[in-house]
Amino acid sequence: VDLSAIGAIPEIESYFRGLFLMGGEPLLHPRIDDVITLTRRLLPHIRIVLATNGILLRRMGDKFWDALVNCGVEMQLSAYPINMDYCDLAEMARARGAYVNFAMDLTGRDTEKESFLKVAIDPDGQQDPIRSFNSCFFGGSFMQLSDGSLWNCQVAAHHGTLNAAFGWKMASQPSKSLSFAKDVRSGHRSPESYAKPANHRHSTYEA
Repeated sequence: VDLSAIGAIPEIESYFRGLFLMGGEPLLHPRIDDVITLTRRLLPHIRIVLATNGILLRRMGDKFWDALVNCGVEMQLSAYPINMDYCDLAEMARARGAYVNFAMDLTGRDTEKESFLKVAIDPDGQQDPIRSFNSCFFGGSFMQLSDGSLWNCQVAAHHGTLNAAFGWKMASQPSKSLSFAKDVRSGHRSPESYAKPANHRHSTYEA
C-alpha cells in the first residue's frame, strides 16, 4: 500500500481515532522501522499501534526500537496460546522505552486457551447482515486497509483469502470498500459514506 496516498488525503486524520500496523505479522517486514517512521510522518497526530504476536520481538535491532519509541508508536501484544512468557516479553519491551499493552485478554497470562478470538462466518448468507454488523466487535470500529482499499470489516477485506482456503464463493462488493485512489482522492466518496453494514455474510451472534 502506498502510504503517501493516504497521507495526501485532506484531513485524513479527522476520520479515524487510530491506525494499527498489522499483518500477518508486521515484524516479518524487513523494513518495519521505515514503515513506522513513514506512517508517523504522514499521520503526525493520531494514535498508531503496532500489533504483534511478539515471537520475533527479541530479535529486533536498535533501529526498530528507536523508531517505535521516537515515533510514539504503541505496541500491542497478542498473547498466542503457546509456551511463551508474554509478561516477561512486555517487560523487556518496556525496558527499551516502548509503551506496551495486551490485546484481547489484556494481561498476557491467559495462554492456556486454544484460541483468543472466534469469528463465525456465514458463507450461505442466512443471517441478518445489519444485526451481525451491530453485534460484531469489529463492525464499523476496526477498518481494514487491504490492497489500496479501506473496508468496514476485517473479514470482508480478506474474503479472497477465505474463498481460496475453504472453497467458498463470497463475492467482492466494491460498494462496501473505499478505494483511496479512485474514491477519496478524487472526492467521489468520503470515509463517512461507507460506514455501514456490508453484506459480507459474516456473523458474530451465532456460531
